Amino acid sequence: TVVVTDRGAFPVVDTFCTAAGTPGSIDWDDASHTISWSICTGAVFNHSTSYSFSFDVTNPATAQRSPYVMSHAGSTAVDFASREMQKARLPLVGVPNGTDP
Repeated sequence: TVVVTDRGAFPVVDTFCTAAGTPGSIDWDDASHTISWSICTGAVFNHSTSYSFSFDVTNPATAQRSPYVMSHAGSTAVDFASREMQKARLPLVGVPNGTDP
């Protein structure tokens, strides 16, 4: 389980729940490397409001390739197609493709 913290102008801690319904947390599946969450019962998003999501990830000390990252969203009313994250592939602090997650 991953704990959700607020960073933006709109508090979202009690908006996201684990599959079991635990508010303020999301699920991490180490076997499939998947993060998943649900919108808590009774939680709402405001219309005409932009929300953004970010994750802090710490890489190991050894070199590794940038992973394949997919995004998928859905609800009981609509299902959005999965999309591959587009990577900038730009150098950062002298590292080729250092902007890639």
